[in-house]
Amino acid sequence: MPAAPGGKARRRRQPRACRRCRDKKIRCDLQVPACGPCSGAGESCLGFDPVQGATAPRSALLHLEDEVERLARELEVLERRRETLSEPAEPAIISEIVARLVTETVGTARSLEQQPSSLPLTSQFLLSHSPSPFLGCETSDSAQMTEATEAPKAKHVSTIPRDAALVLLKHYCDIYRPQYPAIEEADLYQSFERVYNSTESSHLDAFIVHICLGISSTTLMYSDDVRALTASGSFWSTTAAQLENIGPTSSWERLQALQLLTHYGLLNPQDVNCVRCAAAATRLCFQLGLHREMSATSNRDIIEAEINKRRTVFWNSLCIDAARTDEKQEPDLRWTAPTTIHIWELRKLEREITLHMYYPSDSNIGQLSESPLDNWLARTLARLKRWYQTTCESVSLTGQVEFYELLYHVQMLRLNRPSPRCPIPTLEMRQVALVSSVAILREFDIVNRLGKLFYIWHAAHVVVESGICLLSSVLSGMSMNADATLLTQADVAVITKRIESIPVLLRQISRRWSSIAHHASVFEELCPRILQGLNSWSNGELHGNKDDDTLRQRLEDISLFSPSLQEGIFLREDLRHTTSAPLLDFAGTYNPQDFRCLTSRCRADLP
Repeated sequence: MPAAPGGKARRRRQPRACRRCRDKKIRCDLQVPACGPCSGAGESCLGFDPVQGATAPRSALLHLEDEVERLARELEVLERRRETLSEPAEPAIISEIVARLVTETVGTARSLEQQPSSLPLTSQFLLSHSPSPFLGCETSDSAQMTEATEAPKAKHVSTIPRDAALVLLKHYCDIYRPQYPAIEEADLYQSFERVYNSTESSHLDAFIVHICLGISSTTLMYSDDVRALTASGSFWSTTAAQLENIGPTSSWERLQALQLLTHYGLLNPQDVNCVRCAAAATRLCFQLGLHREMSATSNRDIIEAEINKRRTVFWNSLCIDAARTDEKQEPDLRWTAPTTIHIWELRKLEREITLHMYYPSDSNIGQLSESPLDNWLARTLARLKRWYQTTCESVSLTGQVEFYELLYHVQMLRLNRPSPRCPIPTLEMRQVALVSSVAILREFDIVNRLGKLFYIWHAAHVVVESGICLLSSVLSGMSMNADATLLTQADVAVITKRIESIPVLLRQISRRWSSIAHHASVFEELCPRILQGLNSWSNGELHGNKDDDTLRQRLEDISLFSPSLQEGIFLREDLRHTTSAPLLDFAGTYNPQDFRCLTSRCRADLP
C-alpha cells in the first residue's frame, strides 16, 4: 500500500460485511453475531480482514453495545414497576439483571484477550510445574524449582528395535488409550510407520509417537525404574522438540496435543502443567463445537467414523477436566467400547461428588443442591457400589481398569469426610472416612511396593488428602470422652502402620517431583506426634495433653477443608443420632465463617 502524504501509512478500514456475504456479493444486514443471510442459510457468520486476507471474528463491540442497551431497557422497565409492584422477588430480579449486565460486559471483554488455548504449546504457562497439593499456604518458588540435572538425550524411535517399539505402543493401546483416548489406535500405528520408516512423516506424527512411547515407558517402572524413567525422559526430549511446529494452523492437532500433554503431565508433573493443559483442551473443545451432537445425515461429507472421533475427543477432555466443568450436555456413548463406557461412568460419578460435596454454592449445580443430602447421598453410594461390584465381577474390567480399588475408596472418602456440603458428618460417616483413608494408604503402599507408583500427580494429592483425614480422625477419636468413638472398632496396629507410611510415600514421590519434598517434611513432623498420642491412648492412658490443641490447629491449617471444627458442639449429638436422617440436623450450630473452605484454591488443586 503506498504511503499517505506526510509519511504515515493510511489505515485500511475493515469492512463490516461478513465474509460469506462479501464473497457471494450479496447485501449484508450487518447484524451481530450473525447476519440475516447467514442465519437463514444456517451457515457460520465470520468477518474478513482485508489486510491479512483471512477470516476474522465479527466485531464484538456492536454486539456488546446492543446487549448493554437491551439490559438497560429491561432494568428501566423494572424500576418503573417498582413503585406499583411489591413482590419480594423483584429486587432479586433487578439484581440478577445487573449481574448479567456486569457479567456479559466483563466476560465479553475478557474473551477478546488472549486465552491459554491460543498460547503456543512451548509456552511456560503449559510446560511449567503442575500444582502441588495445597497445605494452607502457597508453595514458595524455590520449592517449585527442580534440582539442576542434565536433560536426557533425545532418542528417536528409529534408534530402538522395531519389536520393542511395537511392544510399548501395544502396552499403551491396551491399557492407557481406553482411559485417555486422545488418539485413535489406527492413527497411532500409521504415524509410527511413517516416523519409523522416515517416509513423509509430519511433526505431529513424531510428537504422537514419542509422547505415547514416553507414557508407556513410564508405566513400566515395575520392571526397571531407572531404565524406564531414562527412556521416558529421552522420548520426552524428542517430543518437546516438536511442540513449536504443532497447532499454529490446525486446531484439531492442537487439541490432540493438549490431551496427550495432559496425560503425560499426570505421570510427570514436573515437565507439564496437567491442570492448565486439561483446561485449555476443554476450552478448545467447546470453541470447536465438539459438544454439539452431529449426525451423519446432517452433513454427508462427514462420515460416521469422524463423528465418533469428535465424540471421543470431546468426552476425553470432559472426563479429565470433570471437576472443573459444569457442562451438562454429553455425547451419545452407545458406540463406544464397554471398558471405555465403564471408565466414563466413574468419571461422571467423580464429577458429581466433587461438585456436590465441595462446591454446593456453585450456581451451576443448583439442581443438585436442591435435593436433600441424605437422599442424594444414598443414591450416589448405590451407584458407586454398583460400579465397584461390576468391576470386581468382570475379569476384563479388572485387567483394564487399573487401581479400581483405589478409585473406589477415594470417592468413598470424599462422600463421607467433612466438606462444605456436609461440614458436620455423622459419626457413622466419619467412621467410613477413617476406613477409606486407611484403605487408600494401604493401596498406595501396595502400588509402591509393586513399582507402579507412576501417576504421581494423582498420588500426591490423594495421599495428602487421605493422610490429613486419617490424622484428624485419630486425633478426634482420642478426644472423645464416650464409649462410642471413631476408634472403637479400629485396629490400632493397622492405623499405626498406615500413618507411618504417609511420609514414606510422599518421600518416594518427591524423588520424581521435588515439590513434594515439602509435604513429606510436614508429615514427618506430624505423624510421630500423632503416633505417640495414639500409643498412649491404646494403652489406656487418659488423653488430653496440651499438644492436642496445637496439633488440631496445625491440621486445620494444612487441610483443604477443616476436619474437626466445633467438634465439642456436635459430637455429643452425633452419638445420640448416629442413624438419624437428615444428615444436617445440627447445621444450625455451625458458623460458615469459621469453616475453612478454600474454594478458589481447591478447584485448581483437586485431582
